[in-house]
Amino acid sequence: FEAALSSLLQRPSLPSHLPTDALDQIPDRPGVYLFYGENDLPLYVGKSVRLRQRVLSHFNADHKLYKEMRLSQQLHRIEVRETAGEIGALLLEAQLVKDLQPVHNRLLRRQGDLCAWRLKEDAKGRTQPMLTYASEQDFGRADRLYGLFSTKRKAETALRELAELHQLCLVQLGLEKQAGPNKPCFGWQLKRCKGVCVGKEAESFHRARLEAALSSLHVKTWPHAGAVGLVERLGDERTDIHVVNNWCYLGTARSEDELHTLLEHAPARPALDLDTHKILSRAMLR
Repeated sequence: FEAALSSLLQRPSLPSHLPTDALDQIPDRPGVYLFYGENDLPLYVGKSVRLRQRVLSHFNADHKLYKEMRLSQQLHRIEVRETAGEIGALLLEAQLVKDLQPVHNRLLRRQGDLCAWRLKEDAKGRTQPMLTYASEQDFGRADRLYGLFSTKRKAETALRELAELHQLCLVQLGLEKQAGPNKPCFGWQLKRCKGVCVGKEAESFHRARLEAALSSLHVKTWPHAGAVGLVERLGDERTDIHVVNNWCYLGTARSEDELHTLLEHAPARPALDLDTHKILSRAMLR
């Protein structure tokens, strides 16, 4: 009795604006689903390795969660795009969210110019992290980059957190102005700095500690001579080749002709995307 009751309670309630057969053709396989509102306004983009189950879960929860209830009330049309597996679904979702800017998606939105830290010597010969931007150089080929950040503020926050954790000098890092010649930084007074700013620690020691602290943020250089194909298969039914170069996703091909077309029309220097970089670096590590 309890099992039957639970099953009945979980039965989805179809949104009022959807036709009665709207869910019949949704397959239970990997891919991306798109929810559209009135006048085909993009509402939400999601992904799953089991599309049908994931779409139905939105309507199972529409009476419990305010967000799901609003989405259900606004929904007029559902579109699905199948992929061979999870990697393709993740890449397509990230791309569609940036292209369509759906109302209910907060993550994966379009980002500005990416930035990263790079160690350089300043005019006084001190080794300092300097911000460099993806528009200035090819991040996929650049070496000794640390962290990929969507904003300057996030980059500085991450560096301050490392400085506090490793007792690095904020003056030496360029995050704080020195009050005067041989004046200690604020961190020295709080015992959060080992004193490179006042000659209590050798510059070479501080530089070595800085490099060790930044190692956790090191951005791996693209390890291949050119573009590669990340192959994903769904049994014998479907094979997707995700074309990647310099950590940039160029598109997905399902045939030799599509593959050649992608490579021929690829931009000379495609824009690096933070979300795509995370997806690809995790996938290629596996």
